[in-house]
Amino acid sequence: MNRKSIITICMLLCILTFVGCKSSAAKETEKAIMQVGEVTLDSGDAIEYAEKRYMALTEKQKNQVTNYFTLILAKEQYDILVTANKIDEHIGQIDLTDVISSASLIKECEELYNEAEEDVKEKVINYDVLEDAINQLKNYRIVLTKDNLWNYIDMTVSFTNTRSEKAFVLMGIAWYDEKSDMTVEIKPKTSLVFKDVAFTIDLNVFDYEDDSIIHVKLDQSGCFSYKAGIDATRFIADGPSYMKTRMSTWGVRGELVYE
Repeated sequence: MNRKSIITICMLLCILTFVGCKSSAAKETEKAIMQVGEVTLDSGDAIEYAEKRYMALTEKQKNQVTNYFTLILAKEQYDILVTANKIDEHIGQIDLTDVISSASLIKECEELYNEAEEDVKEKVINYDVLEDAINQLKNYRIVLTKDNLWNYIDMTVSFTNTRSEKAFVLMGIAWYDEKSDMTVEIKPKTSLVFKDVAFTIDLNVFDYEDDSIIHVKLDQSGCFSYKAGIDATRFIADGPSYMKTRMSTWGVRGELVYE
């Protein structure tokens, strides 16, 4: 028997010895990993089962599992599919016949997709629906008028820094009013933003000393605050509704757009 034949036999013996020493637990774990097969959204239970079997092994048994890397890849692929499916489910809720009502959802879907890894983006099935919705919104314009204003914006009124201010003197007695600083905030109801929006407001609505008009221009953030000292005790009950009436009466210009 030549030297080459002896080396070959020794190698075969080593392999057979190694295989023969593999524990039944390691073999069952390898079998569980093989049973995962092609990774789909339904593979979660099989991957979890194989992972539990592997984690229950001793370190020596783990070293005997020859296809653990297959399980690692399966877990990564499964996580990609789950994340992509989450985005698809969100996109599936978009109503392409009424993109304005879905504007907030479209914005959320767009952010989810843009923040996803490239591997996830490749698995998103409904991206064409999202793209269609975004394109519709980008071409959408709502021209604000005094008639539709409150369908698309919300207004809040808050009061701070209440104090007593001298109102007038009668018969040598000083009479005081309770004054407060009022802050008015206006925001769109959807994910649309203001474009070149301005309001004309009668300052008399604040019970201001001067009868004057102000012009308020809103930035894209969709919020403005205006502070004025008013008689809060008279205004706080019906102030917001009165403000709406005044703002609608005196005028608004501009539009809401998607960006």
